[in-house]
Order: sequence, then structure tokens, then C-alpha cells
Amino acid sequence: MLESPKDTNLLSIPLLQKDQVVSMKEKGFTLIEIIITIVILSVIGVFSFSFFSYLTRTYTMMESKRTVHQEAVYALERISRELRDAKEVKVNNNVLQFERANSTAQDSNKHIKFYLSGTDLYRDSAEDSGFTTNTTHNIIARNVSSFIVSPSGTPLTLDTEVTISLSITKGETQSYSVRVCPKNYSDTGACTFTGRSFGGCYEDKIY
Repeated sequence: MLESPKDTNLLSIPLLQKDQVVSMKEKGFTLIEIIITIVILSVIGVFSFSFFSYLTRTYTMMESKRTVHQEAVYALERISRELRDAKEVKVNNNVLQFERANSTAQDSNKHIKFYLSGTDLYRDSAEDSGFTTNTTHNIIARNVSSFIVSPSGTPLTLDTEVTISLSITKGETQSYSVRVCPKNYSDTGACTFTGRSFGGCYEDKIY
């Protein structure tokens, strides 16, 4: 028995609708796929944030250490250079005071003193040992938590090696130490050029 055109159209309509539904499903995403994608992106985001946060903390820490290191090295280098030119050295209660053999164009005073006040390391200079004439008063390091000078003596004897220890605290504490033996110490006129002080005849001039 032949089907009528009307019956053929009725059968073809559901088939077209089914094809359309299948096509729509193939083009879209399921709820599970969306959830999995969100979870993966969240994990990647957390790891990326942690990585960049670690890099930022590391950079900040290294920058702070670099600043502290530069300040400490500058202070110790300044003290060492001037102390090597000392003719007479006095150390009392971690106050380093000496008379240097030569003046400089930047500072004509020959009497020098280094000491800690609060958390600031100072350098004073004057024309006289009492620090009353033509005095200068300058900070050479900040955030100093410790400044130790040894041995003590007023004055120290010839060939005495002076140890200077410096600690700076800025977030964390970094400590430095240097040993200096004055080269122009107590020149008596008879140069023997012996020992680390070269008999006090080295004349290490600071410019």
C-alpha cells in the first residue's frame, strides 16, 4: 500500500528535529566539562600567583640585603682607611678615637672619632683632641645594632691590631668585621719597617 504525501511529511518532521538536537549537542559544552575547565584554570592561577609572589618577596629581600651590605662596607672601609693613617689610637667603651698623620682636602682636621649613638654610627673630627675646635659631626651608617672596637687602651701600643665589628639590622641582622693595624703609629724617627705597622714609618696617606 502506497503512503500518501501527507504521511511522508509527518514522518520526516521528527527526523529533522532529532538531527537538529544532535547537532546542537555536538556544538555545546556539558556542565561537567565547564566545571573541569574552571577547576584547571583555578589551579593554574593559584600556582602562577604563588610563583610571582615568591619572586617579589625574593627581590625585596635581596634588595634590602644589598642596601645593608653597601652601607656596612662603606662604613668599615671609611674607618679602615683613616685608622691605617693613625699616629695614636685610643679605644674606650667602643669609642674609637685617634690622631691621623695626614689631613685631606675634604677634612683638614686630624683628630677623628667613631662611635655609636642610638642606631646611628657617627664620625666626628676636630683640630684638637678635646673635640672643641672646628668640629664636624656626620652619620656614616644607620640602623646599626652593634659597634664593637677591641682591644681597649688609651693609647694602644705599637703594632696593636684593632678589630672592628659592625652589625646592621634592617629586617634581619647582618654582621661584618675587619682588622686594622695602623701604619704610621708612634713614629719615633728610627724607622725599622718591622711588623704590620712597618715601625710606624709607612706614611699611608689618605687622599
